[in-house]
Amino acid sequence: MKKIFKAVVITMVGAFLWNCQNTNLDVNTDQSDLTATKGARTATTTPNACETITFEGLAHGTRISTVTTTSGVVGVLGYNPKFPTVNAATIFDSNKKTVEDPDLQTPGYGPGNTTKLNNILIVQENPNSSTPDDAALANTRLELNFSTFGGVNIYSMNLIDVEGGEVGANVKFYDAANMQIGATVALPSTGDNGVKLITFTGAIGVTKMVVTLNGSGAIDNIGFCVTKYNPKQCTYTQGYWKNHTSVWPVKGLYLGSNYYTNADLIKILNTSVAGNGLISLAHQLIAAKLNIANGANPTAITKCMSDADKLIGSKNILKDKVSPSTTSSLVETLTKYNEGKIGPGHCK
Repeated sequence: MKKIFKAVVITMVGAFLWNCQNTNLDVNTDQSDLTATKGARTATTTPNACETITFEGLAHGTRISTVTTTSGVVGVLGYNPKFPTVNAATIFDSNKKTVEDPDLQTPGYGPGNTTKLNNILIVQENPNSSTPDDAALANTRLELNFSTFGGVNIYSMNLIDVEGGEVGANVKFYDAANMQIGATVALPSTGDNGVKLITFTGAIGVTKMVVTLNGSGAIDNIGFCVTKYNPKQCTYTQGYWKNHTSVWPVKGLYLGSNYYTNADLIKILNTSVAGNGLISLAHQLIAAKLNIANGANPTAITKCMSDADKLIGSKNILKDKVSPSTTSSLVETLTKYNEGKIGPGHCK
């Protein structure tokens, strides 16, 4: 049987629990236990479910378009550039010794390939054939659609038999507005018949995950969490968070594409605006993200936060400057959210 990781915690960066368009995504290819990549969750952001998609219970060679999890149905698409109108997502039983794909066998001879993975997911080379065989073609990709969940946090997957010659293998994550979340994550070579556990930090609010294999290979064990927001959780102003740092529910946040520790964030909150729109935007964005990490529903400002992160981009909050006229609209919306004029309401 596959090892099913029942997660009981959320990543530190997962404190930003929604849409962060320009967040940098970190990737870890160690074979170590997943708990090494997670930090404590907050009491108000209770996971509805953290589970792993294993593709079990399906016959070798089955073409699939959905997979059912405890939390709901996930859409599955396999793109083969030779058959662009056909869903080529196919189950491959890695226990089988096949002539076509001995390099997909688990356990096997490749690096890190010591565990029986059973069913794995491939892009079928010839959709008209009943014999599963992974397509060794450029631009092959697998897509998982979580839109029925309203967004999930993706923390891991297994990558199988992606070799060094298959340059350009990567993962992209998208939000509900079909905007890419963070940078494209380059995937490493596993080596022939190799297996690597890929862990992600920052893949938050994902409705679509696109894995471009750019050749042969497979994926498995996609770990994700669905998070419920407390609809009664209220919001606090940036002044409250500035003066109550001991109750912050995070250890740091992304603002644009840069990560700031709590010490950095406190320094920003204590920095006078002094005609710098970047500082005034950061003050309200920090408060909004802290409110969301504390359990407040972000629906009212999802697009606004995405736009704010896009505007900030790679700018250094403490060094760069932006005209207040450029940020004023975003600052106004975020301030209304933090003061309870929109969204779940202000804490009494």
